[in-house]
Amino acid sequence: MKRVEVVDQIHDYTFPCQVPDYFGVDLEDRVSRNENTPKEKFHTIDILTTHMVIAARLLLPAGGRVVAKRFDLVQFGDYDYKKLIREIELSRLIKHRHIARYYQCFWEENSERRPIYFYIIRERLDFSLDKYYAHISKDDGSSGERKRDHRLLSALFVQILKALQFLQEHDIIHRDISPKNIGVNQNGFLIKLIDFGCSRKQSPSLEHTLQPGADYLYQAPEMLAGKPYDTKVDIWSTAVVGIEMLGCKVLTPTGWSPHTIKADMLKRILKVCGWQKSDQYEQVYDNVFHDELGLRKPMLPQFEKEIPTKRLEPDRGPLTKDHFLDLVKIMLSVDPRKRPNAEKCLMEAKYLQVMNRKYDEVHNVPSPRESFLELIKRLRDEPPTNLQNDEEKEARS
Repeated sequence: MKRVEVVDQIHDYTFPCQVPDYFGVDLEDRVSRNENTPKEKFHTIDILTTHMVIAARLLLPAGGRVVAKRFDLVQFGDYDYKKLIREIELSRLIKHRHIARYYQCFWEENSERRPIYFYIIRERLDFSLDKYYAHISKDDGSSGERKRDHRLLSALFVQILKALQFLQEHDIIHRDISPKNIGVNQNGFLIKLIDFGCSRKQSPSLEHTLQPGADYLYQAPEMLAGKPYDTKVDIWSTAVVGIEMLGCKVLTPTGWSPHTIKADMLKRILKVCGWQKSDQYEQVYDNVFHDELGLRKPMLPQFEKEIPTKRLEPDRGPLTKDHFLDLVKIMLSVDPRKRPNAEKCLMEAKYLQVMNRKYDEVHNVPSPRESFLELIKRLRDEPPTNLQNDEEKEARS
């Protein structure tokens, strides 16, 4: 370990910390690093409530840009420790091409050998999706408004959904899908999930529903209403993130208050997505819409009116405005039982089929039929099971 100095670029002060010897300053960071930061000093990318994010470069043959999430353990309570433990365990488990790579953990100790700072090291991409959105939407509403490329929008959905398909297969709920937690590499428009601080394993006892996800603006209605939820809340958040590429936060209420944000969000969601007064909704939401929100009349969906599809470029084959709307409508089903999982979105949504095949071909992913035939081949090569001998052994035991 070596002692270095880090510049907090948000609050403009320098502090010491210890990092591994193979950590180097990332002088090539033209997105986050200030020009006047001394060359020998590291720099922060973000400062959050429980941790800060430090940029670095690996001084190893393979090289690579990384971020170090630095947690101040002195400020931690019991819930913070539980959350950190889950993030460490999940980070070590999760390996997927559309999820930022986990490298290692390390920590700093005080004179009594007690940990005071804890670091999680992950792969760093060029920038987060919120910064990309800010760049492409800066001229929205003017004569120089930038049309969005259907191919990039479809590629965004496909890559996030592939990561979610992997997580759902392992019963993991991300719970904080938002532009700030999605990384982008300019080369090839590579998309990866970059933060798992709010993630949980899905529990049959519904323990995962006791603590909600982080950002209300991307939460599914069942989470906002305090009802049981599952991995499909990430499908909802992905739809909201995708729509935001068009330069609008379609489900964000105007003039909302921190004290009433959940109710304000639910009212806005129902205005855009519509709802029908029926037993099906009451099975999920009880009487939340009627009693707590004061809604009496059903509402028709307003997707076409609220989503600015005019900012999309002309249609390209199956990449059409109508197919895009069909996709977000089903992903934004207020009834979570009608909301598809990630695999179904990828397999059935016309807006995603071309890009889904493209990414499978690039990474040599076999089709379901090819996977089945490979299974048949393995079964054919296995020696036959002698059921009679197995029964005799079981009887003797």
